[in-house]
Order: sequence, then C-alpha cells, then structure tokens
Amino acid sequence: MNKHGLILWFRDLGKEDIPLVGGKCANLGEVSGKLGIPVPDGFAITAYAYKVFLDKTGADRKIESLLSQMDESDMESLEGTSKKIRAYIEGLSMPPEIEKIISGAYERLCESAGKKEIPVAVRSSATGEDLPGASFAGLQDTFLNITRKNLLSSIKKCWISLFTPRVIAYRKEKGFSHSDILISVAVQQLLFSKASGVMFTLEPVSGAKDRVAINASRGLGEAIVSGQVTPETVHGAVKEIQVKETKEFMERDILVKGIGVSPGRASGKVRVILNIKDISTFQKGDILVTEMTTPDWVPAMKIAIAVVTNLGGKTCHAAIVSREFGVPCIVGTETATKTLKDGTVVTVDGQRGLIFKGAIEETKAAEAVISRAPTDISAQIVTATKVYVNLSIPEIAQKVASETNADGVGLLRAEHLTQPHDRLSWRIPIYKRG
Repeated sequence: MNKHGLILWFRDLGKEDIPLVGGKCANLGEVSGKLGIPVPDGFAITAYAYKVFLDKTGADRKIESLLSQMDESDMESLEGTSKKIRAYIEGLSMPPEIEKIISGAYERLCESAGKKEIPVAVRSSATGEDLPGASFAGLQDTFLNITRKNLLSSIKKCWISLFTPRVIAYRKEKGFSHSDILISVAVQQLLFSKASGVMFTLEPVSGAKDRVAINASRGLGEAIVSGQVTPETVHGAVKEIQVKETKEFMERDILVKGIGVSPGRASGKVRVILNIKDISTFQKGDILVTEMTTPDWVPAMKIAIAVVTNLGGKTCHAAIVSREFGVPCIVGTETATKTLKDGTVVTVDGQRGLIFKGAIEETKAAEAVISRAPTDISAQIVTATKVYVNLSIPEIAQKVASETNADGVGLLRAEHLTQPHDRLSWRIPIYKRG
C-alpha cells in the first residue's frame, strides 16, 4: 500500500495514519479494518493530496500573502481576509491528476454498493485534531447527501473551511501557522435513517443515575446534534418531573418556556443575534438569544451569562457547550428570538427551562451563585476507582481539573480511542492527582 498516495481506503488505515489522513479517517479505518465493526465503506483524500493542490496551484503563496496583511485583533480584518482566501481557493481548478483519482475512487465505491450512483458524506478530517495543547476537531465543515455532480466542489469546500474566521483565529491563538495544519477529507457512503437519536446513560442536566435520556427525530442525526430541530425526548425508568414555581417568581412573570439543559440562574440584558455575521457585537455579560448555535458561536458563548435558543434538545451543541462552560442554558423555546426583546432584563433558569422578566434580587442572586459554585473535593479521600470527567473544550481543562480534582478525561470520542493489549481504553489522563 502506498501511504503517500492521494487516496487511501478506510480498510487500509489505522490510528498511526493520523498525520496523513486526520483523526476521523484514521479511526474509521481502525474500527472497520482492525476491530471488524461494520462501518459504511469509504476512502480518505489524504493531506498529501491537499498539499499537492496548494503546490500545483500556487495557492500557498497567495494565502500567506493575504494572511500577512491581516490584523487578527480586528474582527472586520479577520472576516475580510477569510472571505478573500475562501473565494480565491474556491475559484481554483483542481489539478487533473487529483480530480481523476477522486472520481475513480467514487466510481469504485458505487460499484461495491451495486449502484450507478450513491449519496456520500464528505467530512473534514484535519491532521491537527485533538493535539495535547489544541483541538481542531469540529472546526471544519461536513457535507451530507453528496453525489457525483457536487463531489469535487464539496471536497474543495472542506479544504477552504480551514480558513473560516474562527479557524484562523484559533490557529493564531495556539501559535500555529496556516501551513502547520493540513486537511484530509473522508468520502463515505451515506446511509439514510428513518430516525436517529442520541442517548445519555445519565440524565445530562441533573446527573440522575436512574434515568436514561434519549433525544430522537426523524432523518439523519446531524439535525439533532447541530440543534436544527427540537427533538422528541424519551426518558426511561422514571416519569418527567413536573415544573413547580417558587415564591420568588409568579406565573405572570414567565416570558418564555423551553427545555432546561444547563443548570443555574442568571440575570442580564437580552441580546438577540440571528446571524453569525453579527457575533462581534455581542457584549460580555449579556444573554445570548439565537435560533441555534454551531461551533461558530463559541466566542460569544464564552462571554455570555446565559444562552437561549429557539431550537435544540439536551444533546445539541448549545446544551453540551453551555454545560461545559457552566452557564445556564435553555433550548427548544421556539419563540425566544421573537418574544424576548433586545436590551430587556430577564432571568434565565437553566434547571427548569424558564425565563422570567426582571432580575433576581441581590440576595437571591447571591444564593444562586453560591448554589452553582463547585464543591471543593481536594481534601476528600482518594478512592481506588479513578474519577474522570467529560471535556471537549481544551481551553478550560485546567479550570475543570482544579474544580474537580479528577484523575483525567473520559470522552467517548473516536479521536481518543486507543487499544492497549486486548481491550479498548476510552480514557485519557491529562491531570493526575499529586
């Protein structure tokens, strides 16, 4: 097998190939080729192919020139440079040798499926995903239901997603040059599902062990995790707990109801933002109110005192990121962007999914802050069983480590799979108890 080829099939890949095909492609090969888990067939367009594209077209020099003129501290300059780079790359023709081998691989994929044409998923797989000091996972684009006519253009769109404003800014923040991070692209047969779902074996908001929470909707699972829909919620073992109002707020005070997905209460001014282009206007300490969030919204979520969305469920992007940041969050409100007005002061109760008019009284606010403060467990007896936490945002790893004194991180992500001896290990210790 030529490990320096433009195309490599999943069955020929393993985790040792991350520098060549990125985390997603390498682990698709690991679980399908080595572990024998049934995975839809596909191939990786290697990082080497992307480098050949840059070299053959001279794009590398043009990109370097545009980036050198950018002021990364100026949002307009960042967005303008990003737009120029992406438009430039999108207008370039793909070198014939790359186009030919990609088209040939797609034809073989169709033949193996016994059809003249099949839909595929085209997924970015950056070579720098989940490094010890930085994680590029989730920053680049994915395209679904792609066929022959838009395959090449979708691959190019994956390539240019290395130059969105958020990715450029992240590289600068972590000290990478644009040439340090290459990108591979996975092309995988797409299986259409009647319904998809995401399951937590613990209730994700309360942590109740006697509950299994499932978010499900019709169609592909992308709509659930991205927050494009408000999914149906199924709870196992116990019934839904009915919401009861406290004395500090009355039913005439409730402005909006939704799904409480990140506990805690916060009062502040509403800031309704419907377009990601307006994210630079968001101010620290305001309440972010929008249709739904994607990774592009993380800069605003970092400085928000609370997050509210029209769509989404307990397993959507807004819910998971808000829980990790420790800010109250309500999703699935349906009407928040219309009901809540810019500049008005409201209180968000992320536990019960309620938004009240006005602010919590100072004494109540103090109580809320105290109730959300992390418990100091540093003095507790060290147990024989190691305790791990879920962590997908590397920037807050030190904060989580100091608050929880956990033994490490236990993420169920393919990028973190290892296979010591005859068993799978899902845990990656990053901070050890002294």
